[in-house]
Amino acid sequence: MAGGPQELSDHPARALVERWAGHLLHDRRRSQHTARAYVATAHRLIDFLGAYRGEAVDDASLLVISAQDLRAFLADRRREGLGAASTARELSAVRNFLTYAAEQQGNLPQLPRTRAPGGRGPCRDRWRPMKRCRLPKMPATLLRRNGSARVILRSCSSFTAAACASPKRFR
Repeated sequence: MAGGPQELSDHPARALVERWAGHLLHDRRRSQHTARAYVATAHRLIDFLGAYRGEAVDDASLLVISAQDLRAFLADRRREGLGAASTARELSAVRNFLTYAAEQQGNLPQLPRTRAPGGRGPCRDRWRPMKRCRLPKMPATLLRRNGSARVILRSCSSFTAAACASPKRFR
């Protein structure tokens, strides 16, 4: 059967992953644990793309990965029970691997975005004035020891000021 699961398990891009492992260890001086985790992520990406696209993954096909492909890979990993921090590490490894793949072929890396440009929302770039913070009562011992504490606290945000001036901290 042409294109069956046996043929899709051996992808030509696996040789690129092995070269990347050497690059991580020797050129980038990453630890063995980091290199092992990154290489495992690259192998998972290649296996996923092979099953997702239904074709063998070679070096050239790594250059045309879309944002939809990356989102599908990350969603698949999350379905397997991967946490948020580990998903971020996986994305970092994938981006690093795709950058290396593009550079090995003499291309500039054109990495797809996994979320919309501009950050978290439409108000991200707008300037917002800081709320005026009301200074909490400070212990008298602190004021006697350091008269400039009030000046420092005035420059803090309201959350930081409350944390800095909590009585528990100065007992």
